[in-house]
This record gives sequence, structure tokens and C-alpha cells, in this order.
Amino acid sequence: MIPPRIVLAAVDFSPGALAALDFAARLATQCSADLHVLHAVPAPLVQAAHTSGHDVRTEMLEELRRVLIGVAPAAHASAHCHVIEGEIANVILDIAARERADVLVIGEKGMADAEWPVLGSTLEDVLRRTAISVIVVPAAWKPPDRARADLTGAGPILAGVDMSCPAIEAAAAGCRLAAPLKTTVMMLHAVPPPQTLPRWQAYATAVASAEFERSRVDFERVARAVRVESPVPTTFTTTRGDVAGVLAQQARLHPDGMVVLGRASCPHDYGPPGSIVARTLLLGRVPVLMHIGG
Repeated sequence: MIPPRIVLAAVDFSPGALAALDFAARLATQCSADLHVLHAVPAPLVQAAHTSGHDVRTEMLEELRRVLIGVAPAAHASAHCHVIEGEIANVILDIAARERADVLVIGEKGMADAEWPVLGSTLEDVLRRTAISVIVVPAAWKPPDRARADLTGAGPILAGVDMSCPAIEAAAAGCRLAAPLKTTVMMLHAVPPPQTLPRWQAYATAVASAEFERSRVDFERVARAVRVESPVPTTFTTTRGDVAGVLAQQARLHPDGMVVLGRASCPHDYGPPGSIVARTLLLGRVPVLMHIGG
């Protein structure tokens, strides 16, 4: 459900995770939602610590609470903290289901030193398998108003829309989220040009122009339907260009905004489900909500 009633933040103590925790606590405050904070610890680490006489789960729970006090002191008293043993992505998805979370908030990069996957293998696994909406927060994210404990000043919502049901549902969810954030929504539809060799570029340009005109009419019809139901001011535009590039460009113009996308149910021209989310996050440097309907 968006706006969320239950927010789950996955934390591994990395800089990206601390930014995600800050965002999650502020989102929970803004939406009057319950906040759950989770740290997943691999079983081999628990077992190794146990042989040395350490209860690492208890120690990590204490550390998780200390971090929460430091990052989001206003949320400490009411937040639910969990330290769960198991494979990290599985734990995140299992606890999200167990606690009936409406949205999972996670940082873009964990503790791993490897340069690839760029977003971190755990996050990419979660994006592929999640049954609930996910907000991915860049490590460099800062709240619009540090003096407040909520997301006051955040926005606008930048909703990427195509003619698919997941994208249309995500745009509607973005409108609902914009209401408690007290911001507006910009719906964007990008028409990418066909990729071809230079000698065939004239044909590609003709195809792109025809597709742009056709999709503009369809998109405006869908956008009007979304706007009628929107509780906040909503604009829409159709433009030529790469989908992630267009969204990232708008994100750079609105650094306190948030991108909202639906997750494709099958691979598309730009890669597997979740790939546009990843590219938009890397290029735009604002939080990205991948909305899961249902």
C-alpha cells in the first residue's frame, strides 16, 4: 500500500544503509507509519562468534539501536529492531513478508568491496524477487530539511510512464505518495530512438517520429485518467530519449525529488526487470521507488 502503513529499512551499517535508514525513518514519520529496522547476519558469522563465546546477534541488536539513535533519534522509541540470522536477501524478503511491510527501503551499496554489481548483489537480488515495493536510496542522499524529522521539502514525484499496467499503477501510487509529502507529480513518457548504423539513420528517425506521435496521443489519454484521480497537482509530458536518461535528467533538475517506476513483469529492450530502476538511480542520484502492485 502506498502511502505505506509499515516501512521496513534494511541496514548493514554501510553509508548507503545509513542514508536509507534516515530516509525510511522520515518517510514513516511523514506517513504516520510503523518503522521496522532489520539487520541480516550470515549464519557462518554467528557460528564463528559463538565458538569464541560471543553472542553476536545480541551485540548487533545493540549496535542497530545505537545507530538508530544516531541517525533518527525521534524514531528510536517507537521503531521495531530485528537482527535475523540467514542469507541476507532471503532474510530481507522473508521479514518484509512476515511484518507485512508496505515498502522496503534499502541503500544502493552494501559492505562489499567489489565494483560489480554496481548496486550490490543483495539489492539486485531483492529487486528481482521482491513482492512489495522497494525504495532505493543513494548513499549521498540528504534530507531537504535537516532540522525536521520528516521529509518536508521533498519532491516533486517523477513518475516514468509507458503503456504497461505496472507503470500506470506506479504513477497512481506516486500521486498517492505525493499527498502526504505535500508535493506535486510530473509524469514523463520517453520514446527512445531505434538503435541502428548511420547509413540507416534516416529510416530510424522516421520510425522514431511516427512512434513519438502515436505514443504521445496514447500517453496523454492515460495521463488524463491518472490526473483525474490524483489528490495532488499532476503534469505530464512526452519526450524523445532514453528512458533512464530522461528520468535522470529531471532528477538532476529536482535533487529533492523521487523517481517512481513500475517493475516490468518480463525482460524488455532495456534489460531485465529492475534494470531501469538501477540505471535511473545511478544517473539521477535521487531515491527511486520501484512500485509493485497488488
